[in-house]
Amino acid sequence: MKPDVYILKYGSVADLPGSALGKAMDVRSTVGLIVYEKSGRKEGMVVDTGRGYDWQEVTANLKKAGLSPADISHVLLTHQHLDHIENLARFPQAIVVNFGLASYLDRPDYGAGQLYKTGTIEIPEVSYLKVESAHTRKDSVYVIDSENEGRVVFVGDLLFGLPPQLPQELETAIDKSASVDPVARRNFVKTLPQILPDASKFYLGHHPEPVSQAQLRKYLSVI
Repeated sequence: MKPDVYILKYGSVADLPGSALGKAMDVRSTVGLIVYEKSGRKEGMVVDTGRGYDWQEVTANLKKAGLSPADISHVLLTHQHLDHIENLARFPQAIVVNFGLASYLDRPDYGAGQLYKTGTIEIPEVSYLKVESAHTRKDSVYVIDSENEGRVVFVGDLLFGLPPQLPQELETAIDKSASVDPVARRNFVKTLPQILPDASKFYLGHHPEPVSQAQLRKYLSVI
């Protein structure tokens, strides 16, 4: 049976008015959950781990899915910026995957080319794409052929969010401060409908809802 996909926490970006730091933002990342069975046992993979202060919400929704942190076999990181990894240490038994590499916490990385020879992770319905030097030096996109949501994609901060939730000027400011190569990031995003034409939903790094293929195409047609 195919895995199911859920969202433990949607991402967002908001102003922090009156901050002692001047212009400051409350940045929270999308946290996904893939529920699957292996050898008759229910397990989960988490996509990114979110901010520390979102942990209570993440664990509450994890419990609703019938899982605990101890049941998480893998943490799939879209990239390693702080807002996406603050809860990483709360899954000490999980294999951590990023850009095709995998390791347990505090142990050396080993090549996922050896561990996942077919380009999938643990089960054939979960696969990844590697993107070099775009938002970060090593970004990962995760594609899940799910039972409950169809073919879905977690793109992390290769696409932060769409207007009006994320105005163009705010996206530009994030790019300027946080992306290695904003042009490469945008150019990759423009290829998503071509390389993933059968994807039903895209989950973005800081967007409060899933984005459909039609919504993505409409956005890309005007940027």
